[in-house]
Amino acid sequence: MTVTRTPQVIHRGQTKPVLKVALGKVGFPVTGLVKVGSRGVVRAKELTDGVATFTLPAYGSTGEKAVRVRYLGSDLTEALTQRVVIRVVR
Repeated sequence: MTVTRTPQVIHRGQTKPVLKVALGKVGFPVTGLVKVGSRGVVRAKELTDGVATFTLPAYGSTGEKAVRVRYLGSDLTEALTQRVVIRVVR
């Protein structure tokens, strides 16, 4: 599982981070549900062509923010969890 974040610089109260979650090609189409949890709120999306994109709300304070990304798996693939750190600046 690969998680990419855009933009690279996240400004407090202004920038909404976008997380793109991609699962690699394994010889068959990857399907299933991806959940992203941040600040006590969990968002869920189905994979489309092995990719799910999440736009998070802007953070109100500076510092490092932990985001948990979970792929719940399918009949053919196992579940995965990854922790992503977003650094928010002024």
